[in-house]
Amino acid sequence: MRIWAKFFVLAIVLTAAAARAEPPVARCDALAGDPHDPKRVGAGVLFFEMEVSDAVVACEAAVGVEPGTARLQYQYARALARMRRADLARDFMRKAADQGYPIAQAELGYMLIGADAAEEGLRLTRLAADQGLALAKGDLGWRYAIGDGVPKDYEKALALIREAVFAGDEYAMDHLGEIYENGWGVKPNDIEAVKWYRAASERRYRGAWYHLANLMLQGRGGLVRDEAQAQVLLERAVGQGLHDAYVALQKLREARGK
Repeated sequence: MRIWAKFFVLAIVLTAAAARAEPPVARCDALAGDPHDPKRVGAGVLFFEMEVSDAVVACEAAVGVEPGTARLQYQYARALARMRRADLARDFMRKAADQGYPIAQAELGYMLIGADAAEEGLRLTRLAADQGLALAKGDLGWRYAIGDGVPKDYEKALALIREAVFAGDEYAMDHLGEIYENGWGVKPNDIEAVKWYRAASERRYRGAWYHLANLMLQGRGGLVRDEAQAQVLLERAVGQGLHDAYVALQKLREARGK
């Protein structure tokens, strides 16, 4: 047994050494590539599932090797954002966006809209949507749905969001659920809302976990009222930093005495 243990330890050491020896560009692609980026190399990693410290180190080295490559600039920005180094993340996101990199335009647009720079944010979102990026189409559609920086237009909202849904974007799926839940430009339909929240939650989107939990607590959309399962969903969303889910979870715990 001790001989096999030695071989096992040796295998771990060799694997770690191989990881360190991997070229930084390839390592950045593996650790910080975005599944929503059509120009990614490899499968990509969801934002909240990044090994953030390793991703930052790898992508910092990668942009040192290829300083003008927009994909690497974007991935470095993404890793920095996950580490909450917002200013530096925005700088590198801008570098990639200025090169016309669609997902960097969309993400920088999202950042700027959230930072009260709606006009510039919407301009960048449109640029990315015009290049066919599903993520940007969903974001732009949501702006039309809520009238944020643009006149409220449910017809445009639905058209854009459905395009993004068809392309498999989980954020758009969650938005479509909200549209059906609230009856924005469609007849209110909790069954449809649950359908799209489920689809987005299966792709591990925190907003969908939160919305699904809310309907579950109300026993709507064909869901059986289940406080225990709703708590699980809210805890997942809180684990990914969703404040609204934290508030809802605290209320639920107080009500349940747990």
